[in-house]
Amino acid sequence: MKLKLLLYAILISVLFTACEKKEILPGKRELIPGIAADNSRDVLTPNLAKVALTRPSSIASSLYIAGNKEHNSINYKMNPNAKVLWKTSFGVGPISSDIIAFDDNIYVIDAHGTLFCVSQKDGQKIWKKSIAPQPRDGVFSGGLTANDSTIYVSTNTGNVIAIDSKTQEMLWTKSLKYPIRGAPLYIDEKLIITSIENQTFAVDAKTGDILWTKTANKEQTVMAEAGTPGVFGDSVICAYSSGDIFSLGLQDGNDNWNDVLLSSNVNESGVVISHIAASPVVYGDSVLAATSESKMSLLDAASGIRIWEQDIGTLTPPVINGGVIFVLSDNSVFCMSLENGSINWKCELSAVYNRKDVKPSSLNWRGPLIINSDIIVFSDAGDLIRIDASTGKLKKHDLIKDAAITRTPLVVNEKMFAVTSRAEIYAFG
Repeated sequence: MKLKLLLYAILISVLFTACEKKEILPGKRELIPGIAADNSRDVLTPNLAKVALTRPSSIASSLYIAGNKEHNSINYKMNPNAKVLWKTSFGVGPISSDIIAFDDNIYVIDAHGTLFCVSQKDGQKIWKKSIAPQPRDGVFSGGLTANDSTIYVSTNTGNVIAIDSKTQEMLWTKSLKYPIRGAPLYIDEKLIITSIENQTFAVDAKTGDILWTKTANKEQTVMAEAGTPGVFGDSVICAYSSGDIFSLGLQDGNDNWNDVLLSSNVNESGVVISHIAASPVVYGDSVLAATSESKMSLLDAASGIRIWEQDIGTLTPPVINGGVIFVLSDNSVFCMSLENGSINWKCELSAVYNRKDVKPSSLNWRGPLIINSDIIVFSDAGDLIRIDASTGKLKKHDLIKDAAITRTPLVVNEKMFAVTSRAEIYAFG
């Protein structure tokens, strides 16, 4: 994972682009790979007691990578015989920010900083607007969120933008002067935003005025991934590329507590990389945070006291459900005890990977999601792998041909939407 993580930000800039061409796939529909059908086989994991997951359910909108401000996704409900519904192309790739969904539409920004509104029903492009033009050879990074009909955009050029989704009117633009890689958090008529300089800004969502700022330790090594602050009561939980975690008062930005996660791994230059790329997950009275390399910790959300830590890192938010944690780390999926961090099972994706045309070590994975009580992970070579939540056994490995999935899909209205590096959206349902 070490060197590949640093190379990933460089490699995405050379991926090819796609034109604006919608394609409603003809003919017989195929089952969603990795969601329907069962083809179990053992991996090197023990048989365990069944994990008592929550009942699968659905949501109508998803404004963050995990669908909520706590960044802990649910057990999503979908048709067990789901099919590919449509595929549409938009703008140009690569795509380096997550999509959001509300009002029966999908919203996504392409590499040139153009915002697209796409119908969830049929993939029809409803409107587009250039909101964050990029310099020559530049690729947009940043993120989206929304409240009511207003979309908020953070950009790699340091701007925060508010746009009306009904009229496409630009309501306001505010320069924070520092590049932003993660999506904003909307809470209590405020936007909470972190920059690559490890500064947190609270911005008035109606006017764009800066309400308060907080600066953590700076980090010389900056990676392409960045998370979004989480919410605990009247506090926001912010994580930074330095490995710092701060609980800040929502109204004034004052410290409630802070901690730092230090990775045990170093890069080839001898630098410790403690970058926290995944959004912190707030679950009940706890906060789960992890560096991209090799350190995860569960902390008391009120006091910041560490409950346990593990030498596991991740680029994407873990999922907590049924008293366990599911996390994607270094080409493996882990099931861990929420109580003490012990590992219940580990599924090495290379051990269950059954394609001959791709080397498992060359893949970048996204997820996990829980869909119909199974654990799903996705690769940038179009793989969808379904894993049994209780045992870690492979249940299904399938392929969406040419679907280079580079962002974790979202699930709304019992449909799944996946964006690819080629600026395509696939809909399943």
